[in-house]
Amino acid sequence: MNDPLEINYTNKGWQQIAIRENSEPLVAIESLQEPRLRSRPMYREFGVTGALDQCWVRKGVAEKLIKALTYLPDHLSIIVWDGYRPFGVQKALFDDFRKKLEAEHPEESAEQIVERTKTFVSLPSTDPDEPSTHMTGGAVDLTLSGPKGELDMGTAFDDFSDRAGTLYLEKYPDQADDRDRTARDNRRLLVTAMHRAGFTNYIHEWWHFDWGNQWWAAAKGHDEARYGLAREPGRRG
Repeated sequence: MNDPLEINYTNKGWQQIAIRENSEPLVAIESLQEPRLRSRPMYREFGVTGALDQCWVRKGVAEKLIKALTYLPDHLSIIVWDGYRPFGVQKALFDDFRKKLEAEHPEESAEQIVERTKTFVSLPSTDPDEPSTHMTGGAVDLTLSGPKGELDMGTAFDDFSDRAGTLYLEKYPDQADDRDRTARDNRRLLVTAMHRAGFTNYIHEWWHFDWGNQWWAAAKGHDEARYGLAREPGRRG
């Protein structure tokens, strides 16, 4: 699993992918009772209003995460940071990052700022034909953990910089120091296992993976996605 990473796909055009909803339920990561698959709801930890106290994903995604574990060394675990995301949380994340970029780039138009924002945070959308990827339950943010805690991946979660790009640490092998090489190798372990389990990665964020939604379908060349908007856990109607 220590071969250089290659990502030869893109989610470009995902909005044109049709959705054939299969009505799989959302399941909480902790309910799976898999010792090597755990959750750490980061937006709850960050104090984001409306953030859920558990990480939820579609049943098929949960099954694929358990499959990914079989491609990892036995001493490593997967830590899920985020899965299904309510609209209010998606909007708060988008608005916060947009305001940050407005302050950093006062010379840019509102449209340019929105495009910059969308690189790292999906546009909040309840459009049944173009839902935000995390609102489908088919997107998951995660990392690896070992006996001494979460592995060094080169950036923290939601570090919206070029360094967070999945392939960033592959670019300059001759200039990398020991820490960068360790982080690069850890990314290789993670992404390779997730690929083998059937997930696709969002190339700007080493921690973001998709299965079953429009981003995944576009990257895989499928005509249809399996997951549209999911209902927030515990919400009726």
